[in-house]
Amino acid sequence: MNETHVRYSHYAAICVVLLLLLIGIFFRLRAEWRMRHVRELQQALRNTPPEQRPAKFQELRATMQSIPQRDRERMMADGRKRFEQEMIRYSKLSKEEKQKYLDERIDRSQRFRQQNGAPNPNFGGWPRNNNLSAEERDRRRKQRLDQTSPEFRAAMDQFRKDMEARRHQRGLPPR
Repeated sequence: MNETHVRYSHYAAICVVLLLLLIGIFFRLRAEWRMRHVRELQQALRNTPPEQRPAKFQELRATMQSIPQRDRERMMADGRKRFEQEMIRYSKLSKEEKQKYLDERIDRSQRFRQQNGAPNPNFGGWPRNNNLSAEERDRRRKQRLDQTSPEFRAAMDQFRKDMEARRHQRGLPPR
């Protein structure tokens, strides 16, 4: 083999590696753009009038399905972390602040019910799988425990008790 041929082979190999690297970067950036779009849709959904929510939710759902599973899991983990921080923050509020917080949550829930009718067992359009085996339910339960801290579980338990007590005080049925 002559020296020119070897040199061109090296250049070709370098070009292939660079092309693969660029393709990888493109796909990663595309996934990041989609994740950013999902976050924007989530925020927009919170501010959308009730009559427009079903269409906005369908758009969000379709966009979520278009991102890779690992990114969906990462986004769900981020959401769980925010919720965990919110529940821990709740547990540290004064009694008056907790009552105000609970009243706001109850009022929001009541407005949602009035606007959307009876509660939907498949809330949000995500069907629940009630046909899971005992082993699968146990596996998922353990997985949820692994994803949460003892502090969060204690705060969440207290929040549920406080919420039911406040609903009872306001003459509302239990959830």
